[in-house]
Amino acid sequence: HYGIMTGGLLFIIMQGIKEVGSIGRVLTLSKTSGRLYFADFNPDPTLRASFWSILFGFFPLMLHLTGPQQMSAQQFLALPPLSKAHIMILLSIPVGLIFSIRCLFVGLVQIAYFMNMSCDPLESGLITSYNQIFPLFMKMHFHQFRGIRGLFLVILCSSAISTGSSLLNGSAANTWEDFL
Repeated sequence: HYGIMTGGLLFIIMQGIKEVGSIGRVLTLSKTSGRLYFADFNPDPTLRASFWSILFGFFPLMLHLTGPQQMSAQQFLALPPLSKAHIMILLSIPVGLIFSIRCLFVGLVQIAYFMNMSCDPLESGLITSYNQIFPLFMKMHFHQFRGIRGLFLVILCSSAISTGSSLLNGSAANTWEDFL
């Protein structure tokens, strides 16, 4: 499952970079658009993706997702020796970080793609919310690849069902242990 999602993200990134020109151009257009502030050490909490917002926003989120969350805790505690659970927790942090960086880069590729076309999809009326930018990007950019949009829809639904089933399993385990 992780491999399918990673492959899909890498395909989107590679095709987007190919369309925009280069990784450097993606980063330049993202910075020009005002969406990339990573090297900015300004403590203003309203800046997106600044060093401080990532340090105090993203890092605690990753700690929560790999530790005290019911779904993760149940999976880690299901490992036979406690030492294997410790190893899995330590391995899940860099894997989650790398996956999140890939997702961030997909967003940067989309920003660069639309900036390269000199198009703001919200202002031009192509979308009504920035939450619709990924489906628009998929529709516009991958129309020439037969079946790719359907494949990404399957991947999206698969990951949602996988996460939902893990959450339901964790809730069922809590209900059984605490109430029944």
